[in-house]
Amino acid sequence: MSRLVLREVVKIIEIDPILVGEEEIWFRIEVCREQGNSNHFTARTWRREHHQIGRVLVDSSHLFEEVVGKTEKEVIDRTLQEIETRFVKAK
Repeated sequence: MSRLVLREVVKIIEIDPILVGEEEIWFRIEVCREQGNSNHFTARTWRREHHQIGRVLVDSSHLFEEVVGKTEKEVIDRTLQEIETRFVKAK
């Protein structure tokens, strides 16, 4: 029996770029379910940025946030709320 914990990606969500100042930020959310545990979900948010340095376009991506919950909907809702709170200004 393996001691490895496996997670299956059950959904991927990509959000249209959000303009923060003059910078566009892209988010990709990966929703995973722990294998063998139908009540354990994680949402990992990857933040992707594009930077112009002189004439070179630099692309970077890093793990921004991880949310844990009991349902797919719960982790998606909490993740979207966190992104909106931090990056989307009220109009």
